[in-house]
Amino acid sequence: MRRLSDLRLASIVVLVISGAVLAIHSGAELRYLDERTYVGLAERLLDHGAYVGPDLVSTASRPPGWPLVLAGTFLLDRNPLLPKLLNVLALAGAVLLLMRFTSREEPRAAPLVGWLAVCFPLFAYAASTLYPQILGGLGLVAAVGLAARPTPRSAVGAGLLFGALALLVPSFALLVPVLVAWIAWSARRAAPAAAFALAFVLVVAPWTARNAVRLGAFVPISTNGGLNLLMGNSAQTSPTAGVNIERSEFQKPPGVDEVGLDRVFRDRAVAWITSNPGDAFVLYLGKVANHFNFRNELATSAEASPWKDWLMAATYLPLLAVALVRIPLWRRIPPGPFEALCHVIYFSNAFASAVFFTRIRFRIPFDLLLVAMVASFLPKALDAWRARVARGDPDVLGAGR
Repeated sequence: MRRLSDLRLASIVVLVISGAVLAIHSGAELRYLDERTYVGLAERLLDHGAYVGPDLVSTASRPPGWPLVLAGTFLLDRNPLLPKLLNVLALAGAVLLLMRFTSREEPRAAPLVGWLAVCFPLFAYAASTLYPQILGGLGLVAAVGLAARPTPRSAVGAGLLFGALALLVPSFALLVPVLVAWIAWSARRAAPAAAFALAFVLVVAPWTARNAVRLGAFVPISTNGGLNLLMGNSAQTSPTAGVNIERSEFQKPPGVDEVGLDRVFRDRAVAWITSNPGDAFVLYLGKVANHFNFRNELATSAEASPWKDWLMAATYLPLLAVALVRIPLWRRIPPGPFEALCHVIYFSNAFASAVFFTRIRFRIPFDLLLVAMVASFLPKALDAWRARVARGDPDVLGAGR
C-alpha cells in the first residue's frame, strides 16, 4: 500500500510540474481567439460591473462561468498566467478525484490513473491555455463520482455541479438526460433523479432570468447555440471541418440583435437538416466518428504541427482501443458503478456533441473519464488473463463466451 501511495504522489508531482512549466512558458500570451474573448468579458465585468460585449451592451454570447472565474483571478492581478496556474491545480484535483473514485472499485487503478494522465500531454497543454475545459473536467469527474452510486444527497450534489458545468460549457447540458436516466435506473426510484434535475435547474435559472431581463428573450445559457448548430449543419461543412468553413451563411442581417441572430442561424441549420435529411444523417455519423479523432484542423494554424498530431495519436488511440476492447468483455469482467458510468458518459457525449460539431478541445474533460476507464479495467483484465493462462484456456479473456 505504501508503494501504491508513493506512485500516486509521484504522478501528481510530475503532472503539476509539467503543467506549471507549460503555463509559465506561455506566460500572459493568449494564443487563441476564444481566449481573448473570455478575457475581454472578464475585464469588462471588472471595469463596468456588468456582463457586456465590446459595445458595452448586455450579452450572453458566451456562458458566464469561465469569465467569472477569470474575473476572480484578475482581482489579484490581471495576468493570464494566474488562471493558467489555477488550471494546473484543477487538473491535479481532477486526477486526485479519479484516483479516489477508481480505487473504491479497484485499488490498483489509482497509480495507473496518475501515470496515464502524465503520459497524455494534452491535459498539461490544455491547462496552459485560458480555456474552461480543465476546470470543466474537474467538475465532471466530481459529478460522475457522486452520480455513480446515487443517494438523494449525492444526486443533489451532482445536479448542482452539472448546473455549474452548463454555465461553464453549455454542451454539458446535453448530458443531463443521460444522468437522469442513470440515476433513476441505479437508484431504482425516481426521487433521486428528480432531485438531480431540480438542482440543475436551480443553478441555471438565475442566469436564464438575467438573460430574460437584459436581453428580453428566453435564453437558457448563451446565444451562440445557433451559430454552433449552423457551423455543424450546412452544405458548407464536413465531419472534420469544425469552425474552418466558408462563412457565406453567417452574414448578419441588418437590424438583427444578438438574440435574433442566434435565431436566424438556428433556423438556417434546421432548414438545411429538414431539406437534406440523408446528407444530414451521414454528416452526423461522420461527426460522431470525428469525436474520436486524434487531430483537428486548427483555426490558429501556428499551433498546428505534424509532430503534435503524431504525439496525440500515440497517446490517445491506445486508450481508446482499450476502452473499445473492454465493451465485449463487460459480462466477463463486470465494471463497478463508477467505471460503468464513465463508459456511458464518454460514449454518450460523442452522440450528443455531434448535434453541433466535434473537436478535440471539447472532448478534453471526457478524456479524463477515459483514463479512469482504462486504469480500472487493465488490472482486472490482467487477473483474468493470468487465471485463464493458468488453466490452459486459449480464450484468455473469455471474449468468445
